[in-house]
Amino acid sequence: MICTEDRLVVSPPLFATTRFRINLDANGYSVPYRYAGKEVLVRTYPNRLVVYHGGELIAQRPRSYDQNRDFEDPEHVKELLTHCKKARALVFLGRFLALSPKAHEYHEQLSARRLNANMWNAYLPSPISTEKEKVGAAFEEGLSGRYG
Repeated sequence: MICTEDRLVVSPPLFATTRFRINLDANGYSVPYRYAGKEVLVRTYPNRLVVYHGGELIAQRPRSYDQNRDFEDPEHVKELLTHCKKARALVFLGRFLALSPKAHEYHEQLSARRLNANMWNAYLPSPISTEKEKVGAAFEEGLSGRYG
């Protein structure tokens, strides 16, 4: 499809790479990370690229006629880092809650005191099953107020 006003060219559908890039004219252009590995439609204009997924506009980038360049939108990376940070916190929380039946209550009290409970989760080693009794006893002591 060619449009006379802007010389629009619609390329055949492309797949974003696992590094959330589309490769066009020997250059890489980032797309939001959640579209990695997905099929996208790219409309190229002389001065810009417009990327769609399922009819939804997902990215617009200035077009470059250089070659072997990588163009990354900082917002696409920021989204990924935010997502990874949240995922890491959930993994740590899961490990923390698996330590003892009292872990949930202990975590709530840490949060109520505005202590960063997720930071403490990062320091926890994976417990051996025989240590769970000791950890449970430590939670009991902490909840009873002897240490805090």
